Amino acid sequence: MTTAQRTAITTPAESLLVYDTTDKAFYYYNTTTSTWTRMAIESTIKRNNYKLVKTASDLAPELTAGGGSSYLLNTNTLYEINGTITLTAPINLNNAYVTGLDANEDILQSSGTIFQGTTGGSIRYLTLKGAKAFDVTGPGIATATSMLVQNVIIDGMTTNVGNISGFGLYFGNIIQFINNTNGITYSNIGSLLLNNQAWLNTNNGTFETLTGTFGLVQKSSGFSSVNGADLALDVSDSTLSVGTGILLGTVFSGTTTAPTGYVKGYASDFDLSWI
Repeated sequence: MTTAQRTAITTPAESLLVYDTTDKAFYYYNTTTSTWTRMAIESTIKRNNYKLVKTASDLAPELTAGGGSSYLLNTNTLYEINGTITLTAPINLNNAYVTGLDANEDILQSSGTIFQGTTGGSIRYLTLKGAKAFDVTGPGIATATSMLVQNVIIDGMTTNVGNISGFGLYFGNIIQFINNTNGITYSNIGSLLLNNQAWLNTNNGTFETLTGTFGLVQKSSGFSSVNGADLALDVSDSTLSVGTGILLGTVFSGTTTAPTGYVKGYASDFDLSWI
């Protein structure tokens, strides 16, 4: 019944339950206080700017917004990934937040690139599987834009893990890399913070490459375990400029046939002080 019909009931019985079609909610009657009490239901208690994603079809509006070539997420919206989602196009973060609850259970997989675009955002508690995890170029090193990747497993990228560039801040925290054909390139980032990056020896090629300009690079904890001709870290690019660099508590292990060993450092005419 409508709100008018509900409130017109004379002497309602204790705990009388009515669905109010005007408010689209249930009410029950409390004879002690002589009032109708609205019952909380899921649609009224969930957070604003939130979307639960159980299949790729839940992202159909975002695919339309991206012109059919990408999932353009809504800015400042939390997308909760529930289970394994098979994507048909890259995700454009668009300063949204993409999260699972358990990285081992909540998976984004694709035959192509998973995250692609020109804006940042947040990615947490997920496993990423595909050809490339990242192809993201932000608006520039001098901007206040940021990208956060935390508690993520990057598994089996068949091309490479990808590239991230053009941000004021990139923070990668507690990331496990396994079974990837090649690694990731960071370039032109104001503050590059890499904490607890775990590169297992199931990865191949060069794990981490830095090119371009950085105000700050801090790489702490974590490990890189190499074999074959693997290279853990490449900072040899002639364009590389680092304002302040800190390498702290990172373990390099395994055996590599790479001529430079674990780290391919600056050319001889560059400052080696931070590596």
